[in-house]
Amino acid sequence: TRLKKLKEKSEKSKKSSSGKKGIRKEGFQCALIGLPNSGKSSLLKILTNARPKITHYPFSTSSPEIGTLEYQGIKVQIIDLPSIGSEYFDFSITNTTDCLIITITSLDEIEKISPYLTKSLGKKMLLTS
Repeated sequence: TRLKKLKEKSEKSKKSSSGKKGIRKEGFQCALIGLPNSGKSSLLKILTNARPKITHYPFSTSSPEIGTLEYQGIKVQIIDLPSIGSEYFDFSITNTTDCLIITITSLDEIEKISPYLTKSLGKKMLLTS
């Protein structure tokens, strides 16, 4: 019975530690969100020191990519999130970040994205195309 209890305890600790790791917020934080192939990773690469994977096919970002932008002595942490609609999209980051940068390729995409922003409506948002 002692061995059985130790095995059960070991399995429980494995299950509880396998969750998502959070992103440490450092200073001002922005999150890039948008539909697939809207240019989030390209914008991250242009603005920061990050080297995200950029492809022509959708859903290539499967985990958040982090880059740092320094502007007039202020460091801004920019996070490229997986595309809205992806199984890897994480709403918790959009709820805790200071600013959302929404990337679109056409104005029609705003209507597709707006249902995902219900909790974030009080935040500062920047729209890029």
